[in-house]
Amino acid sequence: MSVAAKFERSLQAHGRRNERRVLCLNVAGVNAAGESESVTVHNISQDGLLIESRALLNPDDAFEVDLPHAGLVVAKVVWTRDQLAGCRFELPIS
Repeated sequence: MSVAAKFERSLQAHGRRNERRVLCLNVAGVNAAGESESVTVHNISQDGLLIESRALLNPDDAFEVDLPHAGLVVAKVVWTRDQLAGCRFELPIS
């Protein structure tokens, strides 16, 4: 399976150990009604991910993410701003 992606400029460390480059993955999501929704994954870590979507998401909303090597994991929306949502995995991934 291939996924469209792009690198964005390098980000300063901002309290992190190293400077990092951002890889944005464009993926398809499916809502409860079975309709497809476009989602951009701006970053992902062991603890969660930052996504962008036109879908209406609110803090405490939960959804499943199908990740290679990890399978289905549950993520919960922690915060939203415009079309961005910061999400935390129910359990950290490897």
